Amino acid sequence: MNKINLTLKTTIEADGQNDVTTFNYIGEYDIKNGKDYLLYSEENPRVNTIIKADNHSAVISRTGDMQSIMRIVPNEEHALSYKTPHGTFEMSVCGIKVENRLNDGSLLLKYELKTQFGTIGINTIEITIKEV
Repeated sequence: MNKINLTLKTTIEADGQNDVTTFNYIGEYDIKNGKDYLLYSEENPRVNTIIKADNHSAVISRTGDMQSIMRIVPNEEHALSYKTPHGTFEMSVCGIKVENRLNDGSLLLKYELKTQFGTIGINTIEITIKEV
């Protein structure tokens, strides 16, 4: 495992608005069986995140105060149970794009998040990493 600085920029497009947030973490990066792994932790709420990506898909696993396993595969829809201290929310993730260039320090994930009532928004996650 290599120690990294990880920058995570999330853009949520909803109702004609864009909401952008950026966070920086110290994490770890590794390659196992041809897949890239990113690991990082958040303090408040307390959540551990593992992102496993290849050239065609990504899985974001979160444990701790919030729990979920999100599969992002372009042109596929996957169920998502998002467990929080306030209850469990059932959603689906419709993959739009996965661009894995972690060998050069970046990963782009884009997906549509839906509930039974319709689309919540289009989310884009841009991750950049640098070795510490």
